[in-house]
Amino acid sequence: MLYCPWDVAKFFIFSSNVPNILYYALIPGIFISIFLSSFVLFKKKKSLATKLLFSMSLLFAIWGIFALILFATNNPREVMIFWSLTILVEVMMYATGLYLTYVFIDQKDISFTKKIIILCILLPFLILTPWKQNLIGVVVADCTAIEGVLALYFSYAVEILFVLWIIILGIVKAKKASRETRKKIILFT
Repeated sequence: MLYCPWDVAKFFIFSSNVPNILYYALIPGIFISIFLSSFVLFKKKKSLATKLLFSMSLLFAIWGIFALILFATNNPREVMIFWSLTILVEVMMYATGLYLTYVFIDQKDISFTKKIIILCILLPFLILTPWKQNLIGVVVADCTAIEGVLALYFSYAVEILFVLWIIILGIVKAKKASRETRKKIILFT
């Protein structure tokens, strides 16, 4: 099997191919987000919002670790696996952000219908992650994946949809809220 033109990664994330800025940006960010969300979860164990915040932090941590692995590895098989999983984790992070926004603003769980809508939007990723619609192959010269339609277009469209949904939800709810609540909604959004 052909490998990419740099040394094997040490401990999955350390390699001469990883720009140092990624270590400084991702590793502290991962630890800080997990620490803060764990602290909030510990203080309010039964709150759905804190559980969602912690879930989003875990997804961010997984995404960050996968990003480091992708830069460090010289193995095309690992690139295919982690790149595919990164796309899945990324859209799940945006979906969790939308769910958290609803719970934070409304102070209650979302309806079953909204959960089904979000799940239906995520379903293509859950089904097609291991298929050619997601990734076609790897360019061995630089260990980057050749993205298919799902990764190249649909994932970004879904992420933009979730961001716009959050913004519109924030605007609509802020207009209807009291002055004090409006500030919280705007700041959160």
